[in-house]
Amino acid sequence: MNLMLAKEDGNILRLNSFLISMRKFLIATIFILSILPVSALAAPAAQGSPGEVVAIINAYRAENGLPAYVENSLLSQLAQGQADWLASQGTPGDVHAGPGGTRPRDRAAAAGYGNGQSFFVSEIGKYSIGETPQSAVDWWKQSPDHNPTMIASTYVEIGCGVSTDGNGRYYYICLTGYVAGGSATTNPQAQAAPQAAAAPVMIPVTKADPQPDGSIVHIIRQGQTLWTVAAVYEVPLQQIIDLNGYTESQIIFPGDEVIVAPAGSAAPPQVEPSPTAELEATATPSAGPTAEPTLQELAALQSANNDTAPEVITLSSEEAKSQNNTVKWVVGLALASILAVIVASFFIQRPRATESSEPDPFASID
Repeated sequence: MNLMLAKEDGNILRLNSFLISMRKFLIATIFILSILPVSALAAPAAQGSPGEVVAIINAYRAENGLPAYVENSLLSQLAQGQADWLASQGTPGDVHAGPGGTRPRDRAAAAGYGNGQSFFVSEIGKYSIGETPQSAVDWWKQSPDHNPTMIASTYVEIGCGVSTDGNGRYYYICLTGYVAGGSATTNPQAQAAPQAAAAPVMIPVTKADPQPDGSIVHIIRQGQTLWTVAAVYEVPLQQIIDLNGYTESQIIFPGDEVIVAPAGSAAPPQVEPSPTAELEATATPSAGPTAEPTLQELAALQSANNDTAPEVITLSSEEAKSQNNTVKWVVGLALASILAVIVASFFIQRPRATESSEPDPFASID
């Protein structure tokens, strides 16, 4: 009996020892879990990175002769936030609807994008099981609603976000934007980072002369965008969009004619006639067989080269001969008249003085 009690006491002691050990193990486990960083318990990493998505889009823009988008830190935060929100919702019906039903422009304005200036934004999104950056961009290329955002000429900045729900579903969001007057939230590191796409050829924008009706039409060249055209012509971007019936994500190509200013906005250029053109309009060819210039041609040449020169009166050879003959006749008549007067003076006798019978009172007295 005592032996059985001793065995039972030994089993109880071993059980108590086991329970004490398990309790210590659980306490240690809870302590270790409590000090682990949050990142160790985070959801599985998404496929690809936001920078990879931006590089693929910029390579696509280079293929279309467009400059690369510049990564903007604020747009990147907004895109990442929307991607995380979609991942928390599972399979949302509208990828552009954020917390509380907000839209992309609402979120950008609330975050301070543009620093109070006028701005434009456009958002594209794609999610699916096993989605990758390349497959997302390829799908956007085939979509008439998403492709314009990637190759738009009205945006200059971009931010992308990538997330996953941990069940093999991946979410990709990209947000493009343009701020009137430039953005102050561009990420310097993103600007300095090497771009995967080669820099496309960009032809500088030069102002076109006004049309005869006073309108200004610009022809798009390689690498030119609507916002660069608006900046060079010093007109609002919205004015160009309204005049041409464009959308905010309008795609333009080299050779497109873009109305910059409506008719009557500028005076048509005045074409001043050159001295050569004036000479051609006034000079007349010589009628004679000789190649020597006539008096008319010399007078016209002198008038074209010197507007302040006195007027030159020219006479034809027939007129000069006629005037010479007239002078000869006048001189001949004058000489003949003088000769006639001289000859007549020899035949005319002077009248004799009349004799008076009265004595001269002034005569001398002998």
